[in-house]
Amino acid sequence: SYARATPLCDDLRASLLPYAHARGISVLNASPLHMGALTPQGPPPWHKAEPAVLEAARRMVEALAARGLEAPTVALRY
Repeated sequence: SYARATPLCDDLRASLLPYAHARGISVLNASPLHMGALTPQGPPPWHKAEPAVLEAARRMVEALAARGLEAPTVALRY
């Protein structure tokens, strides 16, 4: 999966993961930083997420930084 199991989007947990787990299938989240959106630098200009999603990511990164936390570390541990 790609960017579907992050603090910003977690729909994989309810959809694919139960199905895969029941069948012994491993699932890899290929973009735990939501394609750069969950980094202080922000996403690349070609990022295809809706503006509201990218704004939520920016606010999340800022809120974590204000608490002394690094968004990439939080996202990777998620």
